[in-house]
Amino acid sequence: MKSHVPARRQGEHTPEYYRRIFAMQGWSGILRRLSTPPRRFRPTKSGWIYFVFMLATIFFAYATDNNLLFMLFAALLAVMSASGVLSEASLGQIHVKRHLPAEVGAGVPFAVRYDLKNESKRLSAWAFHIRDAALFGSRSGPLVLRLKPGEEKSIEAYSSFSKRGVVNPPDYEICTQYPFLLFDKSRSLPGDESVLVFPRSDRPVQLPWLAERITEEGPEGRELESAGEGDSISFVRELKDGEAVRRIDWRKSARYDDKLFRKEFEQRRLYRVTVAFDPAGASDYENGLEICASLLTLLKNRSIPFALAIGAEFSGHNEGSEHLLQQMRRLALYNGEKLTEPSGDTGKIIRVFGNGSYRSA
Repeated sequence: MKSHVPARRQGEHTPEYYRRIFAMQGWSGILRRLSTPPRRFRPTKSGWIYFVFMLATIFFAYATDNNLLFMLFAALLAVMSASGVLSEASLGQIHVKRHLPAEVGAGVPFAVRYDLKNESKRLSAWAFHIRDAALFGSRSGPLVLRLKPGEEKSIEAYSSFSKRGVVNPPDYEICTQYPFLLFDKSRSLPGDESVLVFPRSDRPVQLPWLAERITEEGPEGRELESAGEGDSISFVRELKDGEAVRRIDWRKSARYDDKLFRKEFEQRRLYRVTVAFDPAGASDYENGLEICASLLTLLKNRSIPFALAIGAEFSGHNEGSEHLLQQMRRLALYNGEKLTEPSGDTGKIIRVFGNGSYRSA
C-alpha cells in the first residue's frame, strides 16, 4: 500500500525532499506533490459577504448594461486581487521553528517558543499569527503585527497537556487575514517534536506516620528530615535569622544580652520508603499512576530516601530531584505491566492500586 503524501509544508521543496517522495511513490507522488498548493485559502465571513456583493454587482451590470457598475465590479475585483498578493507577501518569506520542552508534567503550563525570521530583503510581513490546534485548541496562537525585512524574533505562549505519555504534536500553521480580512490564508509547518508528559503529581496524599517527622534546618542551610527527635542534646549553637524559636536554649541565652542559642538533638534513623504500583487488573490505572507521582514528590520534598517498584523494575532508594525525575519517566512510559514483588531492602512499602487507593504495608 502506497504511503500518503501530506500537504506541502515549509522547507519541503529541496531536491532531497523530492527524491524521498520519488522513493515512496514514484512519479505519481512527484506529480501529486507539485499539484498540491502550498497555501490554504479560505474566505472569512466578511469575504463571503464581499464575494456575494461582487456577484450581485456583475449580475446587475450585465442586466442593465451600466458602465458604472462594470467599473465598480472591476474595483471590487482589484481589491480582492490585492488582498491575495499582499497576504502572500506577508507569509511567503517567513521561516518558523517551534520549540517545545522535552519533558513536562501533565496539567502544568509550559512555554512554547516560536522563532521567526523574515527572509525577504524588501517586504515586511504584517499581521500574522500561529494556529496550533494541538497546543491551543480553538484559541488563536501568538500574534505578530510586523516583522521587518531580515528581522528575527522569538515569541512565546503557554500551553499544557492533560495526559501522560509521549506526545508528538502534529503540524501547525502560520496564518494571516491581512490586509482586508476577506480571506484566511495559511501555510503548513512541520511538527517534528516529541514531548514526554509525566503524570500529575499534585494529588492530595496523606501518610499518618509522616506527621511525626520533624523538618529542621541543617548547619549549611539544607533541610533535614528525621523520624522524630532523639532524647539527648548533640550541641548548642547560635540561632540564625528565620529559624524556629521553639528549640531556643533559654538558660544559655540568658547569659548574653544580644544573642540567642538553639539546642540541636540527635536524630533518629530516617525511613526508607518504597512506592509499589500494582494495577490489580484495572483497565484504567491513570489515577493510580498520579497517586504514585504525588507520593514520590512528597517523599522527595521531605528528603526521605524513596524507591519505585513498577512492573518488573525496582529503582533502589535514593533522594533528590534527579532520582525523582528518573521515576517520573518510568511512570510516564508505563504500559500496564504487572507488578513483580521487590526483594531486598525495601524499607516501608506503600502499595498503590490502579484505582488510586493506597496503603502502607
